[in-house]
Amino acid sequence: RDDTTFVLSEIPTHSLSRFVQNLMVIQVDDQHRKYEYKHCEQARIIQNTTFMTISMQRLAELGTATCYEASGRQGLIDLPLIQVTPKSRVAGPARTVLCGQGDNVMVHACIEHIQPGEIVVLAMPESQPVALIGDMLVEQMKYRGAAGVITNSSVRDVEVLRDLGVPVWTQFIRVRGATKTNYGRLNVPVALGGTLIYPGDIVILDADGAITVRPDRLADVYEKAEAREAKEADLRLKYQSGMRSFDVRGWKADVEANAKLRGHEV
Repeated sequence: RDDTTFVLSEIPTHSLSRFVQNLMVIQVDDQHRKYEYKHCEQARIIQNTTFMTISMQRLAELGTATCYEASGRQGLIDLPLIQVTPKSRVAGPARTVLCGQGDNVMVHACIEHIQPGEIVVLAMPESQPVALIGDMLVEQMKYRGAAGVITNSSVRDVEVLRDLGVPVWTQFIRVRGATKTNYGRLNVPVALGGTLIYPGDIVILDADGAITVRPDRLADVYEKAEAREAKEADLRLKYQSGMRSFDVRGWKADVEANAKLRGHEV
């Protein structure tokens, strides 16, 4: 195993740049963050000297719905996304690309910046059914170790994309090609589905859609997501035995009490 460690100090908030595999180490203080990245099997988030292990794979397993609820319903990327690779689910830090409207030259430019485990976030100012990526670009992203791609554009070469093994979420599937003249920017905050995504924000994607979590909230969201998962596992056993959520969650008593006040029966 490669034990190489990368250290970047005094990086401004939301300027996270390097991740290795799908794991990370973050040290947070009040004014800036210090980030370390290394090849390892688990990631440690160090916040106020509290150590916590968080795996991007585990976040993906918990899923968008659980993590979204655990985050207080924050960070929803509210787009009608198409999951190009069925049953795929990933999580990782965002590598953001702000493309010119209908243009993909910055997608080509971003390739050399992609670090293993990152989610490539391709955003145009407005959603448009123009293909920012196809198999040739995703092939390069795969070589760089990208964990996934999300875009408010179109993709093409869909059958080949499914075989490449890099999960892709797109708003459209269209063959229409992009221009190479309307340049954008790399590694800047981008707006996608009503949410502002900063470089290094954690993006979680699955069949239900996509959400994002700021790194300084990740430990809290992770703990609450695990607690929610455990609670739902317990509830599932009750429902499998015939119990009903209307009774278990206490809503029946509330509804009946309210109905009686109104002179109705349930």
